Amino acid sequence: MNDNSFFKSILTSGLYLGTAMVIFNAVIYLADAQGNAALGWLSYVLVAVGILIAQIKYRDNCLGGTVLYRISFAYGVYVTMCASVFLAVWRIILIHSDPSLLEQSRAIVEAAMLQSKFPDDKIEDAVSQTMRLMQNPLAVTLSTTFMYGLTGMLFSSITSAFVSRGGQVPPSTGIKNQQEI
Repeated sequence: MNDNSFFKSILTSGLYLGTAMVIFNAVIYLADAQGNAALGWLSYVLVAVGILIAQIKYRDNCLGGTVLYRISFAYGVYVTMCASVFLAVWRIILIHSDPSLLEQSRAIVEAAMLQSKFPDDKIEDAVSQTMRLMQNPLAVTLSTTFMYGLTGMLFSSITSAFVSRGGQVPPSTGIKNQQEI
């Protein structure tokens, strides 16, 4: 295994998962089903399955069938964060190409604030700030990456328990093996 296999594998798996996430979101958009909660949960299933497949592929193809829990966990988080960048690019393109999405988002945010008993005099300012952030590519990228980073941590902690099988830490990760510490 060469030193670049860890990061090359992350980028490859992240690209595959990101592409799957973009296609799924495109189908939801084309079906005009953005508010469907069941489809929202299905997107989490897609992420979990994508992480699991990526971890198994990395374990079997790059590590000879064994991987420590911590390496599998980190790998899953990195793959998810890489995939989230592709999803963020999709969201940026979508928001800028379809202004009606901003109006839909505005209505959803306003309704959520009213329901949570947010002070009426502060709602308009908060909604305006939220809309500004949704139009800022950096804010969209950071929020998407952060959210999916947390999601990746949750799902990777679960999937790594099934994927990990003893072994050594691959040298390309820069993490020392237990015997070297």
